[in-house]
Amino acid sequence: MLTLGGAAVWPLTGRAQPAGDPVRLGYLWIGPAGSDRLTLLGIRQGLAEVGLVEGRNLRIEARYADSRPERLRGLAEELVRLGVAMLLVPGVVATRAARAATATMPIVSASSDPVANGFAQSLARPGGNVTGMAVMAGDRLVEKWIELLKETVPALKRAAFIYNPANINAAIPEIANRAGRSIGVDVVSVPLANADGLNAALTAVEKSVAGGMIISDDALLTTLRAQFVAFAAKRRIPAIYGQREYAEAGGLMSYASNIFEVWRRAGVYVQKILKGASPADLAIEQPTRFELLINLKTARALGIKVPQLILLRADEVIE
Repeated sequence: MLTLGGAAVWPLTGRAQPAGDPVRLGYLWIGPAGSDRLTLLGIRQGLAEVGLVEGRNLRIEARYADSRPERLRGLAEELVRLGVAMLLVPGVVATRAARAATATMPIVSASSDPVANGFAQSLARPGGNVTGMAVMAGDRLVEKWIELLKETVPALKRAAFIYNPANINAAIPEIANRAGRSIGVDVVSVPLANADGLNAALTAVEKSVAGGMIISDDALLTTLRAQFVAFAAKRRIPAIYGQREYAEAGGLMSYASNIFEVWRRAGVYVQKILKGASPADLAIEQPTRFELLINLKTARALGIKVPQLILLRADEVIE
């Protein structure tokens, strides 16, 4: 990081581009192409709102790790070598890799606990090369997920909680256990840190004889949503998920911030940085609205009658 009088000075390759050339932005995603639909839709919408449109004055250099976290740093370094104006990076693991690849190029991130993860000194004044959006982490949402699943399936006695230990507070298994005990649900925590461990994790869920399943809000886990939803349908396990894409893909229910709206805000950050603002001085935003989605088609297939109170609280009901 370069400093001048205590303020960060960031070399923006985008400013040095010849007049008329499109702005080039780097984008790093932990999963395969296509598993980031809502994130990319939000990014493109937000950029369009500040006048940056692909094919006209914008080029997004996208790199995908195909659900292999160990590839992220190399891909981030590749984007840095390309000289993009900045990096757009969803998730803690990808942001960590981007930070390892560059301490000078601006990074616009959406991750949980950017201060605790060392990406920023504070939300109000990040002080480094990372700014963007701070999404609420699973350790603060797991109680709500368990509560909603129990209210939807009152007979629930045991639930499996799948989480990424590389992304979430290490204390989350105990947080989940404590939340479950308070409402009479035995929670079995199942870690999953890479795609290769998926079969073992699902086997652990089966062996636990869980009557419900909770999938945390993690970028890597989201890339595996088709497998989770198919597993829950085949085993007839009611499940709640930490991203709305699951419910849209056939999952029973989800409770999460709207990732489209989160990433739509990235356009504002990109515009400010391109105009000369330092990410060190751009406050990190926190989404305050969370959405509950219910997939009634899936509920019927599972033989679940969703309580009217849950339906009334839902922001969206998928028929």
